[in-house]
Amino acid sequence: MKSKFGEQFRKLRLLCHSPETGKSITQSQFAQFLYTEIGSLYSGTAISDWETGKSRIDVNDRRLLSGIIKILKQYGGIKNLSDANFLLELGDYRALNKEEIKLLFPESISNEQKIEGPVPAWAEKSVSTIRKFTDSLSVWQFARMITFAWIFSLTYWWILPSLQFPFSDEDIAIKKMCLYVIGTLFIPLAIGGMTNIKNNSYWKEQNIQKPINLWLYMFQGAYVGFHVGYFFMFFLTLMLTQFNLQSAVWFEMIKILFIIIVSYASAQLVPYNLWRAYQRLELKDGWIFFIFVIVGPAWAFFFLEYYEMLVSPILGAVMMLISISIVIVIEIFKNHK
Repeated sequence: MKSKFGEQFRKLRLLCHSPETGKSITQSQFAQFLYTEIGSLYSGTAISDWETGKSRIDVNDRRLLSGIIKILKQYGGIKNLSDANFLLELGDYRALNKEEIKLLFPESISNEQKIEGPVPAWAEKSVSTIRKFTDSLSVWQFARMITFAWIFSLTYWWILPSLQFPFSDEDIAIKKMCLYVIGTLFIPLAIGGMTNIKNNSYWKEQNIQKPINLWLYMFQGAYVGFHVGYFFMFFLTLMLTQFNLQSAVWFEMIKILFIIIVSYASAQLVPYNLWRAYQRLELKDGWIFFIFVIVGPAWAFFFLEYYEMLVSPILGAVMMLISISIVIVIEIFKNHK
């Protein structure tokens, strides 16, 4: 499937003319110009793949992108800075930074910009550091960061209240556990969706007969890890309660991060462990563990039913140790079945 970047790249290449023949530069000629410009050897097929969208230039390969723009400008395909940035934008690449503009489009820098006063060293270093980070950040990566920020926020709003006991009355307990149930159903689903296991190099090398099973086990892993992380933090909160210790704000943040990280890691590890164990990903090998999807509602019911017993000094700690042990044993059994 053609990309907008590839289509525009091809259009600009055809606008370039060879000084010897006067004809449009071919893909092979462009590859030779690239070798002369940046010292890296590419074939005409590589140029064709970029134009058709079969392959994509790495977002961090600014040397290659700058080389392409320089050649397009030198032979008449690109006329000005706007044309260059428009091409980069179509490929979700960062626009040319100040240093790149100086090298490729020095004529676009006004006299006023050239005689600017000295910039403080700390400011220049700060801007340089930020620019390096933003230059390497694609639109997809930025979207992932925003999505994880939303996941963190939803976990904070839905899950954290259930870890802030003892509750003052039954109505508040019910309200907080209802929020917990909503969170346990949707947050692991979002975390699994952000795992992006499809582009993992390991799975690309495996001959997965049923790719849908890879996704299903990835989501199963997200639910398993979510509950393991939650119960671990529940146990720590219970210990603090037994000793009448207050949980600091920073510790509340750690609770949320720990649950998310364990869920994210488990989403990747569960299908990997099953593949290593069976050399296949069949639902019959681990279908029963999809029960973790409903652990949240089941735990909320159990918690409300036995709340007084759970927060008791000794019995509550014992029950939580037993619960965590059961979860760990189930996970070990699943991975070594």
